[in-house]
Amino acid sequence: MEALAGGETGAEAGVAAGAGAIGTTRVTGAGSCAHAAAAPATARTAQTEKHASMALGGFMAERDHAGLCGKMQLVATWRLCFVNAIGVPDLRQTSPEGVTVIDHPLIRVKLTIVRDRGTSSEEFRRELKELATLMTFEVARDFETVVREVETPLAPYAGAALARPVIIAPILRAGLSFVDGMLQVLSNASVGHIGMYRNEETHRPESYYFKLPSHLSTAEVLVVDPMLATGWSATGAITQLKANGARYLRYVCLVSCPAGLKQLREAHPDVPIFTAAIDPELNTNAYIVPGLGDAGDRYFGTYSVMGG
Repeated sequence: MEALAGGETGAEAGVAAGAGAIGTTRVTGAGSCAHAAAAPATARTAQTEKHASMALGGFMAERDHAGLCGKMQLVATWRLCFVNAIGVPDLRQTSPEGVTVIDHPLIRVKLTIVRDRGTSSEEFRRELKELATLMTFEVARDFETVVREVETPLAPYAGAALARPVIIAPILRAGLSFVDGMLQVLSNASVGHIGMYRNEETHRPESYYFKLPSHLSTAEVLVVDPMLATGWSATGAITQLKANGARYLRYVCLVSCPAGLKQLREAHPDVPIFTAAIDPELNTNAYIVPGLGDAGDRYFGTYSVMGG
């Protein structure tokens, strides 16, 4: 690692130059990055790309002076600095353990639409359905498969089939908003229902309905609810599912917050969480801020005056 330890290398100079137009980013002897300011969108210009290329070129120039570990460190350092320099969040650093933030341009765009208080219920439903479909691909990324032999029109083929059946388990009523979108790509899934509502005084869930298919213990169970606020409804639903034999559980929500993630992770550390956004806080009424308001009211059109 001598190439990193002795003063500014060509690579360091390139990254420092690339950061000049968008903030302060510098590679130190330890291979870390410090950035003083986030980049405005207008600063992501051809000049930025030019300096980024300089940074990569500098690192490649150093490759003959470092061993294999040195090369890996140089490449990793360049990638991290470039991500910070252009203002793209490195989700691997910010996501809590056991939580997957599903980051995709289409998800960010559609999430902005459903956050907008001016979005109609019709458009809200359409966008939420499409968000559920997009998120399902990531949620199912590591589903186990088994070999399935089929005959194509030309020859035999060893393909794949899911190793376990899938159950979508929405927490009523807002969780219903995810079902149609998920069924677009999980067409053979069964659908159960978990009826829980939040006591507006205690902010704790109360159960009123629980109906799941009989193959609960052998299925991949996707517990879905658009919002993970306090985390108590999710905790209660998963506790009920486990008590009834569920073993392969995943929790899917659109927007979450640190308080809800902490509650659910502490109660059920074995259940992975998938979310499209982690918002900063809850307000005094236990709503996520900035959030998107009451997802159930907006989806079913049962609000009288739109809340923030």
